Amino acid sequence: MSPWTDLALTGASLTENAPSDPMLNARDLPSLVYCYLAGADPQNPYASPLYGDVSGLPPVLIQVGSDEILRDDAVRMAEKLKIQNAESRLEIWPRMPHVFSSSRCYLKRVKPLHISDSSLQRCGLRSHERVRRERSAIRNTASRRSL
Repeated sequence: MSPWTDLALTGASLTENAPSDPMLNARDLPSLVYCYLAGADPQNPYASPLYGDVSGLPPVLIQVGSDEILRDDAVRMAEKLKIQNAESRLEIWPRMPHVFSSSRCYLKRVKPLHISDSSLQRCGLRSHERVRRERSAIRNTASRRSL
């Protein structure tokens, strides 16, 4: 939900959406980056997943509001994920602010309630099914090795 994936602060939406984002202030981000990284490289993939290797990740659902200053972080990350895993998805919700899908006041305005009933459920079910398959494969491999 509304990921901050680029602590180098290179997304155009940081300035384009600054007037319309009611949750985050783009002017605050450089000081937050400074405090978090303590001088480390903002393009280090451990801090900024946009610069990391996404191969091997399961399908990812990214939801972001169109009015967020972090919209471009989500869009660019989704593009990168989609190259590695075609099941990864990006949903850009019109006129929604940062982490809108975790706030009840915004959920009431979204009709029908696609966020909780559909997107999050699909994401959760897919990841649960994948974990179950991978655990089964690990058990099978381990049991074959013990023979």
